[in-house]
Amino acid sequence: MSVLVRPRALANGLCVVLALAACGTDDGGLPAADDRRPVPAPTPDAEAPTTAVASYDGDVVEIELRYTGAAVDGRGVCWVIERWDADAGDWTEPHHVTVQTSDGGEAVEPTPLSDEFACITLALTGPGPDVVRIPADAVEPGAHRLCEGFEPGGPTCADVEVAEQDEAEHDEPTDAQARAEVLAEAARHRVAVANSFGGDDVFDVVEVVDVLGRAIREGRVEMDAPVPMTVAERDAIATALAPREVTFVDLDDVFLPPNTTMTTDVARIVLAEPVAFDAEAGRAEMTSTLLCGELCAIGSAHLVERDDDGTWVVTDTIDHGWIS
Repeated sequence: MSVLVRPRALANGLCVVLALAACGTDDGGLPAADDRRPVPAPTPDAEAPTTAVASYDGDVVEIELRYTGAAVDGRGVCWVIERWDADAGDWTEPHHVTVQTSDGGEAVEPTPLSDEFACITLALTGPGPDVVRIPADAVEPGAHRLCEGFEPGGPTCADVEVAEQDEAEHDEPTDAQARAEVLAEAARHRVAVANSFGGDDVFDVVEVVDVLGRAIREGRVEMDAPVPMTVAERDAIATALAPREVTFVDLDDVFLPPNTTMTTDVARIVLAEPVAFDAEAGRAEMTSTLLCGELCAIGSAHLVERDDDGTWVVTDTIDHGWIS
């Protein structure tokens, strides 16, 4: 890696390299190692086909990977993680990690780079997300990059910043956190209250479609450009629906085959992305659909607002709903 080091001014004049070949330099002509300044990590590529976000889940660092462009058509589960060394001005300490294609998996210690590392290669497609779960004490805070394959540097890499754990735990709630809480409250309200059974809590099992649709008129959800839920969004929804049994299903499973029925204790819900979402103002509009059988379904839009205690609550129904 080529490193640009700015020359330092001397108090008593200029250092003339032609006359004094060893004037404050090492053998390569750069300033002596003790005089070098820390080099910041490279700026992440905004057009990279893979992006990564790190967060803490208790004593685990969870790195979520999402894919665009060519990466959607084929990605693997074998990756190398490296840490940026500002003093050396380079990526260092390469370790093998394996991504997980579902949330809630076990945290796995990174393995030092080795030709003997074993990883089952898979041909995966789609935008993800995939997740890397690493024990927090095995990851040093700072800039890192993950590169697909068994070697550092390629073929596709994603940059990620790992914060200090205490800073991450005490940050103010983010828009992403608020969005997850809004989705969770909309799911809870649809299953427990606005469920076409007069508000009786009748469902023991809930299947949640794992992508978000687009809200359209009369409380309907259009699935022409589905957006995958994040790990945090799925976790928030599952928590809000507890103690019910919750599973996340593919978009292909939204509708029932002809002449089939669901049991009366199972609900399948579809959520749209929040509309008019303003985390600071504490307001969002949520459209959702619940399916409970071949001729059992309901959909509408709700106003979700943040209460004085910080929780998000459905406060009103918006637009005309529908029921079957």
